[in-house]
Amino acid sequence: MKWDDYPHLHGRIGRLYVEDDYLWCQNSNAKNAEENACSWKDDGVCELCLLGAVYKVYHGTSHWPNVCAYLSQIFNTAFWEGSLLTWNDVDGRTYQDVLFFLDRHKL
Repeated sequence: MKWDDYPHLHGRIGRLYVEDDYLWCQNSNAKNAEENACSWKDDGVCELCLLGAVYKVYHGTSHWPNVCAYLSQIFNTAFWEGSLLTWNDVDGRTYQDVLFFLDRHKL
């Protein structure tokens, strides 16, 4: 599986943040307007960590297996969720770091 075989998926997660539909957050998959932790599925969600954004964009779609396989390649592990959370939540991580990661990996 090559991510380049799916150009129609490239940039979808990045656009989620860039278009100001959602803000990026850390230490919770998602937060509401009061900055309380919530599910990425909630109607009131307005902030998403990178993992929450992946789920928001792709979970339950036909693209989910391809996205999971690609993230497994990026993090070199079948259990990419934990690695993605660790990367997202590291002290000093910035919004620009996240955008760069998304751009570099065509996410």
